[in-house]
Amino acid sequence: MKPLQIDEDIFREWVLLYLDRMRDLQTEVLVYRTAIELLRKLVATETREAIGELVARVRKNPEIKQTLDEEYQRYRVQFLEAISKGFQDQALLRYLQEWKAKGPIN
Repeated sequence: MKPLQIDEDIFREWVLLYLDRMRDLQTEVLVYRTAIELLRKLVATETREAIGELVARVRKNPEIKQTLDEEYQRYRVQFLEAISKGFQDQALLRYLQEWKAKGPIN
């Protein structure tokens, strides 16, 4: 049975895209949590427009973006280190499996 062959570049891009989407989803969850909390406190005279403005402000908040970017950057660095080591190991294993001795026996 042959070992699984993975294109390192495609795999790396896929996982980084996945991490980026997870960061975006975490931002959306925070937006909805904030909106729900506001709805609990709203009086009947507040409008939907005010809620929409709040949602937009939360999405664009630089502190939230910075916090999540820092958190996910750590994940990105850890992943890239791990995957790089894994692919180095895979390349070495492939080399050892395919290596054929040449020349006379010592």
